[in-house]
Amino acid sequence: MGGSGDKYRISDPTRKKALLIPKHISVELKELTQMVENLYILKNEIRKEIQALEYKHKYIILKFYIEKYQWSYISTHLNYSKRHCRNIRDITLDKLSKQFEANETIKKYNYPN
Repeated sequence: MGGSGDKYRISDPTRKKALLIPKHISVELKELTQMVENLYILKNEIRKEIQALEYKHKYIILKFYIEKYQWSYISTHLNYSKRHCRNIRDITLDKLSKQFEANETIKKYNYPN
């Protein structure tokens, strides 16, 4: 048989056909890749802002919005009433809104339609 590695080589015509991607698909793929990269950056900035919160504020936001826990679980763990937890949530959302407005990456992010 031929030299090492020849056994699994793709012929040039096959390779050329496999690499022929229509221009509009290539452009769309590039745009989607850029969107994904921008979303990763945005996610990291949002996480950074949440991490800057004090413990009870961060805990309420993460448990309620990210992990989808019920108010009864959150209030029991923090040893606060459900009403007080919701009040802390409201205060925290106001704080986050101001932090997001001050964060250039979040503020300048162009949200897709």
